[in-house]
Amino acid sequence: MSTALVSLLFHEDVAEPIEILRQDWNLPTEDGRLLIPEQEGRYAYTLAIVARRPLAEFELSFAILMNDTREMNVTRGKGESHLDAITAIPKIGRYVDVHLRYSNASPMDYRYSTMEKNLLGEPHSIHLLDFTESIRALTSPDELREVISVHAFVFKGDELCQYYHGYPDFFVLRDSAVVDLTIQVNDNVTKYSHRPSEATGTVPMNLSPPHGTLCFKDLKKDDRVSITIAFNPARLSVKGGLMQVVYVEVDAEPFGSLINIMERRRSMVS
Repeated sequence: MSTALVSLLFHEDVAEPIEILRQDWNLPTEDGRLLIPEQEGRYAYTLAIVARRPLAEFELSFAILMNDTREMNVTRGKGESHLDAITAIPKIGRYVDVHLRYSNASPMDYRYSTMEKNLLGEPHSIHLLDFTESIRALTSPDELREVISVHAFVFKGDELCQYYHGYPDFFVLRDSAVVDLTIQVNDNVTKYSHRPSEATGTVPMNLSPPHGTLCFKDLKKDDRVSITIAFNPARLSVKGGLMQVVYVEVDAEPFGSLINIMERRRSMVS
C-alpha cells in the first residue's frame, strides 16, 4: 500500500464537510513510485470518505490520462504564463488551442487548475486543462466516450518535463482492462463486473456510471462512501505511465483534487 506520488489539495478549515479515510493503490512501489506490473493480476484503487455534516450533494469525477511525454524542450519565458507556454508547444499547443476555441463556442467553460507537488523529493507544478464539460455540452454522451478532453502538464521550475492526456472515466480501457468496480454507501454495495452473476449480486460493467462520474444526494452526517476500481495490467495496451485525477465537489462547489501517478515497468523474471 502506498500513497506516494499523490497530490491531495483540500481546504484547511477546522470543520471539514468530508474526511478521507483511505486513498491508495495496492500496486508495487520502487523508490516511492507506484509501478504498473505486466503480469496477470487484480490490482485495485480504493477511495473511502465519510461525511462530517449533512451534504445535499457530493460528487466524485474521475479522469484517466496517459503519459505522452516527448522531446519538447519547453521552458517558460520570463513574464510568460504556464498556459502561454503550453499553447506554444508544437502539435500539443495546437491540440489544446483547438479545445480552447471549442470551449469558446460552448455554454460551459473549461476547467484550469494548478497544484504544487513534490515528485521524488523535488518540487513540481501540475497544470490541468479539462475541457470535458465544454465538449460534453456540444456532443452526445456516446461521442464523448474515450475522447481526449483532459490535459496535464508537469513543470519542474520553468521547464516542462511531463505531459499526459486522457478522458473522463474510472480507468483506461474500461471494456477490457477493468476487472470490477465497487461502489458502496454505508451498507449498500453495488459491484459491476464483466462477468455478472445473480448469485454474487454483480451487475454488468456496461451498466456502471458513464464517464467516471458519481453523484450522491442527501448524505447524512457520518454516512460513508467508498469506491474500489480493480484492473488487470496484463490487459493494458497502454505502455507508458498513467495519471489518475479525482475531482471532488461538495454541494455543487469544487472542494479539492486527488492525483496519482503510476509508471509502467516490466516484471523481472529470474
